[in-house]
Amino acid sequence: LVADLLEDDRGPIRPAELWDWNWLHPIGPVEIEETRLSPETVPTRDAMTLESLLPFAFDRPEVLRPLLAAIPAAWEAKIPLVVVEDDPAVAACWLAVLQHFLPPVVAWSIPFDTYRQAADIIGRHGFELLCTPGDDAQSLATLRRGGAIVVDVESPPSELPDQRGWTSTGPE
Repeated sequence: LVADLLEDDRGPIRPAELWDWNWLHPIGPVEIEETRLSPETVPTRDAMTLESLLPFAFDRPEVLRPLLAAIPAAWEAKIPLVVVEDDPAVAACWLAVLQHFLPPVVAWSIPFDTYRQAADIIGRHGFELLCTPGDDAQSLATLRRGGAIVVDVESPPSELPDQRGWTSTGPE
């Protein structure tokens, strides 16, 4: 069952492809631990495939380009890459796009969260793909000053990093 879930005739599945499958929705550590898959709960794979996401991503190249450029910088610096997006469903699309541009084994190894408050991201270490709503300007400013690369989909950076790379506020 697990092997069938992780790969089909279209290749390995990415974690964000599990978004909005309308199947298991455990919330909290106890519910997550108690949740079990069964053949009846495994849905078909169609919500977040690369084919369904390409039009979404290519329609917003001003967001896609800085997000893709930020991945290696955040990975190397071992800091979170934070996407600012108010709608968790749209945030999940951006995370799925990023995961599709990574090798499957890497995509499965990266923690991600489609809705994390900016204040809860401050002080986190290690590469993660996180999304936060843009309603906490003070916490977002703290993140931008250090500890995360922040890309706001409503006002993405206008320049990509050069060979010197990113700072936590965007391109140097």
